[in-house]
Amino acid sequence: HIEAHSFPTRRSSDLEDIFTVYGMNAQPPSPKTYAYPGKININTAGIEILAALLPRGMDDLAQDLVDFRKEKSEDGETFINFLDKGWYERVIEFSKNEKETFDRMIRYDSTLFKAECRSLVNQKSVTVSAFILREQNKKTNQWGCRIIQLTRD
Repeated sequence: HIEAHSFPTRRSSDLEDIFTVYGMNAQPPSPKTYAYPGKININTAGIEILAALLPRGMDDLAQDLVDFRKEKSEDGETFINFLDKGWYERVIEFSKNEKETFDRMIRYDSTLFKAECRSLVNQKSVTVSAFILREQNKKTNQWGCRIIQLTRD
């Protein structure tokens, strides 16, 4: 199983920009199994992923979802749409069955992120990428982040 995520990158057609091997549930159903939730965060998913999630014939509406997420106030400073549970229903009208199917594939939060930093070192471009896991400390209940992979191109 592979969990899909959307990460803004240089070329949207690269599979490594869409899929990751990370995302396994911390609490598998049994000690001898692995579990991947396999749900897509529609608050951050790219247009290609959103189009793939939508029912057949509705993939062109993915841009409407992206536009709704990005819509800002007149001053261009504040996002105006609250991305609460079911927000997509303010953008796209689904049948009951389509909505149920869509709801089974999506989520509204993420604990896994990819960050990229590009800089010039000796007049050569260098990119450092990190997969970051946001997790809650079981003893203190405080949230923190842990780098689970760091690469340099």
